[in-house]
Amino acid sequence: MKCLAPILPLAALFATSGAAAQLPSIPGMGGIGGLPDISSIGVGNATGALGYCVKNKLLKGADAGSVLNTLNGKPNVATSPGYADGQSGNLKLGNGSNFSLSGIQGQAKTQACNMVLKQAKTFL
Repeated sequence: MKCLAPILPLAALFATSGAAAQLPSIPGMGGIGGLPDISSIGVGNATGALGYCVKNKLLKGADAGSVLNTLNGKPNVATSPGYADGQSGNLKLGNGSNFSLSGIQGQAKTQACNMVLKQAKTFL
């Protein structure tokens, strides 16, 4: 059970906050520490969500800003599906479910934004 120790506080948060329906993955099955696997989000949603993370100062360093500027400079990204949702902190997962960045706190939110940055880099 020692390997689940970092996950248990997040699991308790989701179980008590009513957000369990938003958590589409099982901890350890594609996500990090109870966070969903976001490898299915599209370029628009990733760009919008990256903008959310940068705006809310959840990522440090110039790397996130550089990736965001590059993606925003590509044609049709700002009008692509999921962009506006991403700007609100909502991730549109490939299985049709949503995950809200605003529904998590602290280190989990930072981890999620780092996952968004990693996914956004795949679109460069």
